[in-house]
Amino acid sequence: MSLRYAKQNDLARIAEIYTQAFPGSVSFYYGPNSDARVQKLLIPSLATLMQSGAKILLYGDPAVGYCCYTDNDSQTNRNIFSLSALKNYSQALIKGNLVIKPREISKLIRSQIQMKRHYDVDLPPTRGRIMSIALLPSEQSHGIGKVLLEQALLEIGNQHVVLEVRPENEKAYRLYKSAGFSLRGSTRDLLGCWLIMIKDPIKSSSE
Repeated sequence: MSLRYAKQNDLARIAEIYTQAFPGSVSFYYGPNSDARVQKLLIPSLATLMQSGAKILLYGDPAVGYCCYTDNDSQTNRNIFSLSALKNYSQALIKGNLVIKPREISKLIRSQIQMKRHYDVDLPPTRGRIMSIALLPSEQSHGIGKVLLEQALLEIGNQHVVLEVRPENEKAYRLYKSAGFSLRGSTRDLLGCWLIMIKDPIKSSSE
């Protein structure tokens, strides 16, 4: 087993794994044959996540899968939208690394608004979050996702943990169920439905 934390020089590889793991999402928001451009767009986003308190755990060297998570979802969200986080994007714009069309920006914003509007679960105020797990298609169904998830949950600690998963992603849904997550509600974006799952903390015998 080869687990390690991502560093700045791993971000391009993580972006590559993402585009290969979620081709439908990439094509929907950015159009066909856009992997290389989307990977460049993802790098400052990933850097912002890490600077905001999220961790990215990698499996393999070179990495074949990752899990992005935080043990403080509320604080990480506040940090993501801070002014300092915008430096990653402004620097990438200056260097010419970000190429995104106005209609793509509009689509992404409308999708986020719709997801928040349809979110039908009141989340625990104190919680961790599994933000994303992805594997190269050739490495799926080999137990790597389970290893990444178990380690992330161990580091998040004994508290509520939330995630969203597409209902058609049956393998991921079964993995999360086996790890103790239960279905609590749903939401949707422009691409379709998300299932909201939460793992509750384990109560001690004295409670």
